[in-house]
Amino acid sequence: MAKFQVMASAGFGAISNALVALTPLLIFKAEQAGEFAVVYLIFALGWSLTLSIICDAWVRVRGSMSLVENSWEDYSPAASQLAIISGLIGLGAGMVVYGTTLTAVAAAVGIAANVSRLGSRYYRVVSHGPGAVIASDVATIVVFLGVILTLASLKVDLVLALAAAWAISNVIGAGFYRPARWSKSSHLDAWIRSRRHVVGILLKDSILMDAGANLAPLAMMPLMGASGFGIYRAVSSVATPVQLLLDPLRPNISQLPASVVTGRKTFAAIAGAALGMSAAAYAVLVIVIQRWGLFPGVLSDLAHFAIPCALFVAANLVGHFYYICARARLNHRAILTGRVFQTMVSVIFPFGGLLAFNLAGAIWGFALAAVCSGTTWLILVIWDSELRSVAVQIDESARVAQPQPIVEPKP
Repeated sequence: MAKFQVMASAGFGAISNALVALTPLLIFKAEQAGEFAVVYLIFALGWSLTLSIICDAWVRVRGSMSLVENSWEDYSPAASQLAIISGLIGLGAGMVVYGTTLTAVAAAVGIAANVSRLGSRYYRVVSHGPGAVIASDVATIVVFLGVILTLASLKVDLVLALAAAWAISNVIGAGFYRPARWSKSSHLDAWIRSRRHVVGILLKDSILMDAGANLAPLAMMPLMGASGFGIYRAVSSVATPVQLLLDPLRPNISQLPASVVTGRKTFAAIAGAALGMSAAAYAVLVIVIQRWGLFPGVLSDLAHFAIPCALFVAANLVGHFYYICARARLNHRAILTGRVFQTMVSVIFPFGGLLAFNLAGAIWGFALAAVCSGTTWLILVIWDSELRSVAVQIDESARVAQPQPIVEPKP
């Protein structure tokens, strides 16, 4: 029963997370996909900050803090405030991109509700197990599909239909969790102050990550145009199966013991999954999209870049898994080292490729940056484990070699 709950939670959670990212690939043209990518990047930024400030910080220090400080009453107001801030920023971005209030408001509600639902889901999985979030995930999926299919059949604009489905489904999904318990003593500022050390470590990492993953692509958009940007961002969406596999399991992965994380069986499993997903991505783009002509739109444009897309999928899975492990156990210096390197390659490689070879160069640079960063996180996690192992052996050797006091026999 426990294994079934883990599998069901991972599966439904993955689908509920991936629907909004995958749908533009199937229904939008390149220009529409590029415009929506701007709004979706705001959500990605908000969720990244929530992970650093709230979720991962809570996991790292909850064993050293009181029950009150680890409670839902302390966690939920801080998470809700970050979700609201993300939604307001998304509202501004939506007004600039779409120019229509209704679509912008729907997208803003979708951003805020999605960040809120995922934050609540994280807490619930760690506190009550994977089975406790299945109902919310299923409701989110069913409502999303129902709303978008209904609106599409009524000939509603597809961008508005997607934004409305995003908003309504995540509001209902978030309703399965207890509402935030607001009080004067529980708010975002107090949460950060009480965990300033670990939040500082994770937030620096998050800011650097977002600079490479979210802000750099936005800076590249004027050089690409909406259509080129839609194709470029679609590369990330092709790696959605990685999120399908890993994101719902993030609370569980973050608590794996070091012996499992660095074991040969784990590496073999991750490498095998990476190769399998890479081959599947290539086959879909070349056979299903290019040869059979299914899903004409941004995917048909992306099919010309099947090799770098497949490479990105494999590297993204390896890097994402070991990055989650690193966030849960590495010290500040190690995390900062990995993040600075990843940010540098995530900015330099795509920008350099764009300037030298236009869109094709940007996509190849994006893929190669993923390979470099994924390899870096793998090395840092394994190296940290080996150093700790050596330290333990030295400590045990010193303890054994320490001279024991001589006890004189009693006369």
